[in-house]
Amino acid sequence: MIRRNTGNLLKELKHSVTLAIDGQQALDFITNPQNHFDLVILDWIMPRLNGLEVLEKTLKLFPDFKIIVSSGFGSDKRLSDKLKEYSKIKFLTKPYTPEELLELISELQSM
Repeated sequence: MIRRNTGNLLKELKHSVTLAIDGQQALDFITNPQNHFDLVILDWIMPRLNGLEVLEKTLKLFPDFKIIVSSGFGSDKRLSDKLKEYSKIKFLTKPYTPEELLELISELQSM
C-alpha cells in the first residue's frame, strides 16, 4: 500500500515511476541496461532480496547511484555504515510525510 501510494504521489508530480514487487525485481529493473533511473527508493525489508542486498549489489555496479532507503525500524549498523560511505544514499524513517520524501528527492537531485 505504501509502495503504491508513494508511486501515485510521484506520478502526480510528473515523475516517471517503476514499481517492483520485491527486492529481486527491483535489482532486475536497476541492472537492466534498457532502464535508466535518476533515483531509487528502496524499502529495507523486502521479500527475496532485502534492502541491504539490493543496496550492496546496486552500489557495486553503480557507486554514484542516488538511493533513498526507507524503514519503519530505524537504521541498523550496516545501513549506517553505507550512509557514511556514500553521500548519495539517504535514509527516510516510516511513516513519512509526502513533504519529507519530496525534500530528500530534491536534495538528491541537486547532487
